[in-house]
Amino acid sequence: MGQNKVPFHIWEGIFDDFKSAGGFDESFRHPIWYQNLQERTQKLLTQYNKDRRIPSYPVAHEHPLTTLAALAAHPTRTLRILDFGGAMGHDFLAVAASLPENQPLDYVVVELPEIVEKAKTIFPSDTRITFTNSLPNEAHTFDIVHTASALHYCEDWKGTLRDLALLSNKYFSLCDIPAGSIPTFVSLQNFYGSKFRHWFWNIDEFLLAMN
Repeated sequence: MGQNKVPFHIWEGIFDDFKSAGGFDESFRHPIWYQNLQERTQKLLTQYNKDRRIPSYPVAHEHPLTTLAALAAHPTRTLRILDFGGAMGHDFLAVAASLPENQPLDYVVVELPEIVEKAKTIFPSDTRITFTNSLPNEAHTFDIVHTASALHYCEDWKGTLRDLALLSNKYFSLCDIPAGSIPTFVSLQNFYGSKFRHWFWNIDEFLLAMN
C-alpha cells in the first residue's frame, strides 16, 4: 500500500442505536449498486430463459427458500411467497427454476421505490412476480415469508419482524442474521462512499423478539 493511501475499513464505530450512529443510508440508491443488481439479475434471467436452470450460487446461498418452496408447493393452488428486501428478483429465479413448470406462483418482492421501478423493467410480462415498496395488508396469506440480508438495515427491526411474521401462514425464512453471544449494537458500514447503519444482535434478544 502506498504511503499516501488511507486504509479502508468496512465497519466504523459501535453505537447503541440508529440515532446515535448518525450516518446516511443512501448506498442502496448509488448507481453502482443499481448496476450490480441489474447485471446480476439479468444474467440469471438469461440463463433461466435458456433452459430453466440458473447457476448454483443463488440456490445454495438461499437454500432454505428453495427447499421451503418445494415443501409448500402444490400443483392445484398458487404458491405465495413474500421476499422482503429481495432486490430485483434473483431469488425468484432460484425458486422458479426449482419448481415444476405447472406450479402456479405469486412472488412478491418488497423493496425501495427506486429498485422497484428498475426491477419492473427486467420482468415486464412475467405475471408470477410483482414488486412493491410497502408490505401488503394481507395477514396470514403467504405460504412463505422470506428475508435475507435486509432486516439488519431496519431501524425498527422488532416492528418489521412482527409485521413480516403476521403475513405468513406457514413458513418464515430468516437468512443472514448477524446475531451471536454479543451485546446488541449498531455499526456504520462503509459502502460506495456512503455510511449506512447496520444492527448486530444479541442472539437471546433476537430469539425473544421472535417469540
